[in-house]
Amino acid sequence: MKKKLIIGLFFLFLINTGTAQKFDLGFTLTPLTLNRLGFDKPAIILNDYYSYDIGKNDFSFGYPTLLGLLNSGIYIRYCQPTWFLKTEINYQTKSFRFAEKSKLFTKQFFYYSCVEIPLIAGIRLFPERVCKFKIQAGVNTEIGKYNHNSFISPFNMLGLHVSANTALLDRIKSTVFYYHLGAGVDYYGMSFDLRVEKNINDLNKKISEYNANFTDLLMIRLGMGFKITGRHWNKFRKNIQQIEKE
Repeated sequence: MKKKLIIGLFFLFLINTGTAQKFDLGFTLTPLTLNRLGFDKPAIILNDYYSYDIGKNDFSFGYPTLLGLLNSGIYIRYCQPTWFLKTEINYQTKSFRFAEKSKLFTKQFFYYSCVEIPLIAGIRLFPERVCKFKIQAGVNTEIGKYNHNSFISPFNMLGLHVSANTALLDRIKSTVFYYHLGAGVDYYGMSFDLRVEKNINDLNKKISEYNANFTDLLMIRLGMGFKITGRHWNKFRKNIQQIEKE
């Protein structure tokens, strides 16, 4: 009971601090991603001993767990009129089309979930406007890899097989660092970002001489934010009322 009370008081303190000062608190959501996973050889052998042709290193849509409802988190942002600093803690699902086996099994996908912590710095263009454009850059740290085949088993009916997930999870590092570039817009309590992320460090736990290794991981994502502090919606309603009067 005491722990719950302390946690509740802590969040109230954060909200009051965010309102009184230049800090924003809110929720994040990633409803759509495009992912690409690169390999250094044209084929890969996994636990089932088949040789899978890598095929083209094309982008594939991310199929988020539960339609993206779990690809979410929280953020805190320090704001000035022309610049801002922001950090997030997100739960993220990633999926990559990596191989073609035969006409019967046309696609192989690699799925995993992780916790990520982006650190972002950005500048605002035309800060005096209601709709504030921004550009941003930073680093993202991906921690942990969680297999969730049970969430996507219906895709097996469509020929999208994930039996190789365990083998690939065993080969990729549990912590991956990315650089981050993006642009977006803030509109009252909502924000929309289009981000590009690419790994900085090596993805492989151990380099294999005779089997394909990971070379790069690239993600293009749509990020959304919903602010829970401040009086942004009161300003929005006042502006709407003013427009209606005119």
